[in-house]
Amino acid sequence: MKATRQLARLGALVGAWCAVVLFTASQYSLIYTATGGAAHFPMALRVSALQWLPWLVLGPCVVLLARRFPLRGAHWPQHLAIHLVATGVVAAVVTRSFGAAFLRNVHSEAIVYWLLVASTHLADSLRRARERESHVSRLEVQLADARLAALQSQLHPHFLFNTLHAVSSLIHDDADAAEDMLTALSDLLRTTLSRGSQREVPLHDEIDFLERYLEIQKMRLGDRLQVTLDVPSEVADILVPSFAIQPLVENAIRHAIAPRRAGGHLEIRATQADGRLRLTVADDGPGFPAEMGWGIGLENTRARLTQLYGDECRFTITDRPTGGAAVTIEIVARTTTA
Repeated sequence: MKATRQLARLGALVGAWCAVVLFTASQYSLIYTATGGAAHFPMALRVSALQWLPWLVLGPCVVLLARRFPLRGAHWPQHLAIHLVATGVVAAVVTRSFGAAFLRNVHSEAIVYWLLVASTHLADSLRRARERESHVSRLEVQLADARLAALQSQLHPHFLFNTLHAVSSLIHDDADAAEDMLTALSDLLRTTLSRGSQREVPLHDEIDFLERYLEIQKMRLGDRLQVTLDVPSEVADILVPSFAIQPLVENAIRHAIAPRRAGGHLEIRATQADGRLRLTVADDGPGFPAEMGWGIGLENTRARLTQLYGDECRFTITDRPTGGAAVTIEIVARTTTA
């Protein structure tokens, strides 16, 4: 890779030199014609090549000097003095004289020298700007990943604690049910570990995880928990945030269904329209009192959605006209093949 870059730079140098030689030769040829001489381009090309030949070697040296002694920072006056001396030395080498030829051409050679210095500083400034932009972009991605991981690390222990609490409540009353619940919990934990740090999963994977979670809750609540799951097959492959629906379901069960002796009905629906996926978790409980606050599950879900999708997502909580609360997630519909 390094050798390729060096060859590319050498090719660019030779190409630039050839372009300057051809341009100067064409100028000489036009001057000869304008003054009544013969337009002898080969001769003009030879003169131009000899004139610019020293720059084929001196050009890289000037670039190295420009990078070694940049005209910025606290030492720029000393660096300027070095470049002024170098300008005279380079002009003398090109003209091969400190006499009349030097005085006639020092200005033109100085212009070439400082054009090279300016071009080098401009190219280096652009390169540093791109590197800073790339570095900032990497830091932003790392920060986003770190924040997302932190949110997930808060969510998973919260879910685990609540499930283990449900198991503990059954150990003395129904040991078989507690064992079944622990088995279901181990399946959920395997799914959690297998996903690792996946940000998104197909909706059918999320629903499969959710059904296992609901099995645990049905073991605990029995007939008091009624569930309607409406997820059409045409939306099954759409990508959704990993572990995004379960906290919404858990919140509804915890606050709207479990506290009521009669239990309640939970609805989980997915619909697609206008290129967007809408996920709704609704209950028939007492609604969502503002003074209750969002809680860890809802707050983390909202924060993760914002982290993943920014302004392209919606997260709303509303009271249903027929009673109960509804939490809705709306995101752009994308699939693994998109």
